[in-house]
Amino acid sequence: MIAAAALAALAAAVAIGPERRVAAGARAARRAALPVRSRMVAIAAVGAAAAALLVAPRWAGWLLTVGVIAGTVLHLGAAGRRRRAQEAGAADCAAATRALAGLLRAGQLPAAALGNAAEEFPLLRPAAAAARLGTDVAGQLSRSSDAPGYEGLTMVAAAWRLSEQTGAPVAEVLGRVAEDLRGRRRVAAVVETELAAARTTGRIMGALPIAALLLGAMSGVDTMDILIGRPWGQWLVLGGAVLAAGGVLWVDRLAGRGVR
Repeated sequence: MIAAAALAALAAAVAIGPERRVAAGARAARRAALPVRSRMVAIAAVGAAAAALLVAPRWAGWLLTVGVIAGTVLHLGAAGRRRRAQEAGAADCAAATRALAGLLRAGQLPAAALGNAAEEFPLLRPAAAAARLGTDVAGQLSRSSDAPGYEGLTMVAAAWRLSEQTGAPVAEVLGRVAEDLRGRRRVAAVVETELAAARTTGRIMGALPIAALLLGAMSGVDTMDILIGRPWGQWLVLGGAVLAAGGVLWVDRLAGRGVR
């Protein structure tokens, strides 16, 4: 009963927590909160585990083990999707900046160049609309930089504002920004390649307990009888799952810090 109540409270915390983060700012909330689908799956999983504990407390250890494994897989999947979205956004941002700089160097007026570039790169469409309306283009570029991978638009916004305030050729300034973004992309790609090996190693280490069980069975030790046939066996499995999941998540967290 206590475990079920704790899981129910955890489900409520998962549901309510992201809403509090929204107040801290849209960008921070978007980066910190889980995607909506993953968050709903997590709530459903925790709630289902709580209900199952009420119905079948004898299987509590196994149910919690399944929850730990499922939660780890969901977290890693969501983290992978965020990384891919970040990489795709950064690539689009660098390409859009390079295309915009090229159009400006070709002699197009800033508003026209922005509109033409926006036809190929949707991330520039809000700024192009601002240019057509005669409103704050740099401000709109800054707001668009909130999306994953679009952080480079803050540099584009700064270059645009600098050109408006000083009269400096925006094509030349944006050209330098485009080169800088391309250089950052190259560095990020190298770092991500190096860290992919660390992530793979962490996942392999997480699967080692299963390999140990198989080796024990092959050597004649009846490990499955101990884990399944004894009342405390499920808690040994749960402890191993928690330690393995913690190691995998810790390695993934360290790799994420390396990218930042």
